[in-house]
Amino acid sequence: MTAQFARINADRPACLILVGLHPKDARAADGELRHGELANLAAIHAAAFKATAVVGQYGGETAIVVPDLNARTAPASLPQFAEAMVKDAGRLGLSIQIAIGRVVPGLRSLRSTAGETASILRCLRRNDHLTVGTLEDFETEIVLDEAVAA
Repeated sequence: MTAQFARINADRPACLILVGLHPKDARAADGELRHGELANLAAIHAAAFKATAVVGQYGGETAIVVPDLNARTAPASLPQFAEAMVKDAGRLGLSIQIAIGRVVPGLRSLRSTAGETASILRCLRRNDHLTVGTLEDFETEIVLDEAVAA
């Protein structure tokens, strides 16, 4: 099946990325303005990385859905994409943190990764010196958090 409006093949690998302001930036007096700048930055980077990427909001964070990925190259290219965004955010005076979700078989599977991607972002915030994280970086911490919460 194809997402007709953008000619996206919904059955190709995809990934959810959540981008949040570092907590000190989010609490700043101009926090709302910084959120807007972050959304603009994410949209520019997402479009440059993949023309079919979609930027929106999820749970108060900037979300990037990256469809039609190459499953073999995505694990290396997604962190590079995120690091480039962190670097450019720094040039704008923004401190950001980026959680890269699992690459899933298709767009219909993205919903299943939203919770764990949000958990990655929470882990990054507890380790405020880190800027980019994946499930592999925090898998043990996330499992322990879920066990304690259960």
